[in-house]
Amino acid sequence: MSYNLSEVIDKYVALRDQKRTMVREHEEALKPIDDKLNKIETWLLGRMNEDGVENYKTEFGTAYKTIKTSVTMADRDMFKDFVFSSSVPLWNLVDFRASKKGVEEFLEDSEEIPPGLNITRVTTVNVRSK
Repeated sequence: MSYNLSEVIDKYVALRDQKRTMVREHEEALKPIDDKLNKIETWLLGRMNEDGVENYKTEFGTAYKTIKTSVTMADRDMFKDFVFSSSVPLWNLVDFRASKKGVEEFLEDSEEIPPGLNITRVTTVNVRSK
């Protein structure tokens, strides 16, 4: 069976557009449920705070508090100075990893892989619609 290249790409674009539409519709359909869930979570948290408890156990399930932490960099140089100015560098405060962009630039210049790194390249196909 032979395929026409234009028809295959047309079909791909149509299916991708259909998927995007379905995802949007799904998100819209879930919004009222997510809103209700958020209201219940807010109510439960308020009640736990009022009662001074960490959880409620019932025959239907357990509601419990969790703390989610987000850490963002306010001043990169200040933080870097703090990490390295200690008598022992505070490596546990940083996420040390190779920069893909920097490694690619290094490879272009030296044609060598930096020691201690593995590099994997995978060729994929993308389709851009008109």
